[in-house]
Amino acid sequence: MNATGGAAWIGVKNSITDLTGAINYASITNTRLGWAAGLGVEWAFAEHWTGKVEYLFMQAVPSVTAPLPTSVGGGTIAESSMINDNIIRGGINFKF
Repeated sequence: MNATGGAAWIGVKNSITDLTGAINYASITNTRLGWAAGLGVEWAFAEHWTGKVEYLFMQAVPSVTAPLPTSVGGGTIAESSMINDNIIRGGINFKF
């Protein structure tokens, strides 16, 4: 069994639009720093062969702040969200 943990760089795109989606007030595409943690297991099932299964959880909190146009009253709007990502990987390895 193995464990992993550390930093996660997650690419995100945030947009702030009107309710219809027709007017885009702000759009930001960038990479956010988050964190990751996971567990895995690897087992030998033949002389040179192993199989593995891993689970990884990642989380980041991207946000965007943008000025509103005066046509809708001006001011500033801020949006924040939380990204949670669950990844399950499996594999077969051949060891020389």
